[in-house]
Amino acid sequence: MRFAIFRYALSREDFQWTYPRLLVLDSVVIVTNQLLFYPFLYAGARMANDVKAIGSMGNWQFNGIVDVFRKTLKSDGIAGLYRGFNIRLAEFGMMGAVSAGLKPWKQHYSSLLQNNVFWRHMVEFGFGICANMAIYPLDTVNKRMMMTSGAVKYKSTRQAIAQIMKTEGLKSFYSGAGAEILSCAVYKGTVLLIIYVADVIRAAKEKNDYCSRSTMEGSLRQMTRH
Repeated sequence: MRFAIFRYALSREDFQWTYPRLLVLDSVVIVTNQLLFYPFLYAGARMANDVKAIGSMGNWQFNGIVDVFRKTLKSDGIAGLYRGFNIRLAEFGMMGAVSAGLKPWKQHYSSLLQNNVFWRHMVEFGFGICANMAIYPLDTVNKRMMMTSGAVKYKSTRQAIAQIMKTEGLKSFYSGAGAEILSCAVYKGTVLLIIYVADVIRAAKEKNDYCSRSTMEGSLRQMTRH
């Protein structure tokens, strides 16, 4: 939806889009998008972390996404569905700032390695990991805030950050970061594999086309001789 709105806005020739206007448009689109989809992210997080009450004989806390909405609205109201929403917006802001700061370096090294597909993707992977790790503590706080609805543990984002730092230490902000890096590595490896397979198929097709043309030209020469 975000990119569709951008394409529509930029296609309007009757309006001049300056950088500040594009920045405001981007911010409005992000906030609107998150207002619509954040409750579903919240419901997904609650269901992913749902456990049975007493071992295998207990019942699940939630029976589905509708049940998540119903119980959250009953206990916390509409605010419960948006717990951690402010830190989510901060994630987007920091990601934009970090990406803008790393962009010149990324473009520089990518241009130096433009003829080497593997190392160019490795550079992109490295810069992507740096950006993800910069905002990962905010993502951790966001997930913690999501999990407090129904039995409020943190009254605010500031209290959540302070309490996590005090009771668990700085390391806890990066809990699960290894899995995040591994998932990015698997994704990038899959992209490289697809590119490699596509290159092999294209090379084989070009070779077959060349052999077919050579065979046809040879047949035509023999026919002209006779």
